[in-house]
Amino acid sequence: MEGEVLALLQGAFAPSAPKVHPDRCLNARHKEAGCRLCVDACPTDAIGLREGRPTLDREQCARCGLCLHTCPTDAFTQARPAGPPSPAGWPPLGDHPVELFCPLHPEPERTQAPVAVRVRHKRCLAALAPEHLLALSQDGQRPLWLDDSICDRCPLGANQAAMAQAATQANRLLEALGRPPAIHRHSQEAPQLPAQAEAKPLVDGSQPRVSRRGLLGALGRRVQERAAQVQDQLPDGPAPSPRSVEERLPQQTPESRRRLLARLAPLLREGLESGVLDAQAPLSTEGLPLAQVTVDAEACSGCRLCARFCPTGALAFQAEVSFLHAMAADERAAFQLTFRPALCLDCNICTVACPEDAVSLEKQMPLAGLLPETEELLVQGQLVACQECRVPTAPRPGDEIPLCHVCRASGHGIRGHGKSPADDDGAWIRKLF
Repeated sequence: MEGEVLALLQGAFAPSAPKVHPDRCLNARHKEAGCRLCVDACPTDAIGLREGRPTLDREQCARCGLCLHTCPTDAFTQARPAGPPSPAGWPPLGDHPVELFCPLHPEPERTQAPVAVRVRHKRCLAALAPEHLLALSQDGQRPLWLDDSICDRCPLGANQAAMAQAATQANRLLEALGRPPAIHRHSQEAPQLPAQAEAKPLVDGSQPRVSRRGLLGALGRRVQERAAQVQDQLPDGPAPSPRSVEERLPQQTPESRRRLLARLAPLLREGLESGVLDAQAPLSTEGLPLAQVTVDAEACSGCRLCARFCPTGALAFQAEVSFLHAMAADERAAFQLTFRPALCLDCNICTVACPEDAVSLEKQMPLAGLLPETEELLVQGQLVACQECRVPTAPRPGDEIPLCHVCRASGHGIRGHGKSPADDDGAWIRKLF
């Protein structure tokens, strides 16, 4: 992309490039994760992979904000996030239709869409995630239009596909919750729009009207943003050497998923309480950042690797004994593997990490899975000591001698590789990085 065009985009969208958190990347959790979502989505090729982890060329970055929600684990953050313009500064609109357009639009006050007002978003519309669109549409009560009529002439025109995907996801979620689709795009509905554009009231979403108190609050936030921008420009220091497997594999719910669930859960509860929605109604997750995990109970060896590598803790393994100690030959302990669908990012790491090919992802889940508290039992069984290395394992049907997956695959056990029965499970988990 030519330098002058890139400089124009950078000036229009944001003063600073996103900050990269390579440790949050799925590729940092498992060497076979193979995630390239951010790289493939970046319209200026500013994002690359170094040893599987994301890097950002800040000079080449257009500041469009797409990467901020393309990454499922929030590996990209920014001092001025790509969130929606605040409706607090808009004139009273009720449920009248609203239209968003980007700062590069040549005719900001004219549109063919049947809307009451046009709102200038502070950056590319592809920066809006499904949860942003749900919020701006008042959870489907207000028709929301996205003016993508100039995308085919924009240097970032490739972002239009991401915008369309976010709009489709938001509408599918609304329909699943018993509400009509509310997100409209010019390019999709152009044949039904009038030929002549009309002037509409204009609101600058990047500069909403505020009261004196709001102005002081905004100034305080701006100081904090500026400090964060300065911090973002500092080079990333070397990552500290972790002391445990838990430090290498931290689990947390990304903020983007928290925001999405905060929009969906109240609507689902309302529908369930009123009887409009059925908790067990099937929800197709095709094209959504969701999945249903299933486990072949007969193939599962209780190694808990799927739960270890899960970035959000959607998979949880519980056992009566600790994996840090060898078991007595005649000792048995119960274990279970549970799943919380709302936390699943459809990242596929669990299937990659499973040495028994026992884990799979299905593209349909019960509607109740959107509730953060919903938890399902996937498999339960008994752990015994592996006859070679003493690591707890779940014997599979037909096994005459109980062996863990490592010893069964090697043919002569961990001790044949110089391992000690006293080694904890972290030793062989670290081999998978």
